[in-house]
Amino acid sequence: FRLLRLSNNLTNASRLAGDVPLPMQTLDLTALAQAIYRECLPLAETMGLQLQFRADGAPLFTDANEDGVRCVLYHFLSNAFKFTGEGKSISVDIRAENGDCVVSVADEGCGMPKDKLSVIFDRYTTLQNYSLTKQSGTGIGLSLVKEIVELHHASINVESEEGKGSLFSITFLHGNEHFDERVELSA
Repeated sequence: FRLLRLSNNLTNASRLAGDVPLPMQTLDLTALAQAIYRECLPLAETMGLQLQFRADGAPLFTDANEDGVRCVLYHFLSNAFKFTGEGKSISVDIRAENGDCVVSVADEGCGMPKDKLSVIFDRYTTLQNYSLTKQSGTGIGLSLVKEIVELHHASINVESEEGKGSLFSITFLHGNEHFDERVELSA
């Protein structure tokens, strides 16, 4: 699985290096994020993690590449699983904010030192001694995520505190603003 993931990351990175434009479509981010949440529930339960999903009631649309958004969300969740201990929680949140679409993944994991936040999106950068699974990364994933987000003309933000967890969020510009209620799911 790790070799396949590395191979996929390298393939995607080489495509992006060639400045191949991503085909965009109108995408329901709420439905996509909820589908990914449901796919990850069995793993969360196996690892003893509480996985939660929160979204505004109505669909949230933006122009995006579905495979690219999937890659980003899977990577955020993969890291959250890797750095969060049993009994802790991870949440996926999607909301409208000032007319934009914000998708975030927060965890109660080990967090990162403040001085490392400026380099985590650099290619081949890894944070040693933080993974609870004892697996070190390749340093390609977050740099690939950043490239995908930039190809969407979106922005990425990370907040983290050592011992308290991390919050990764993506802001897609100009989503719809038709929201009535919050939906919360948890495992």
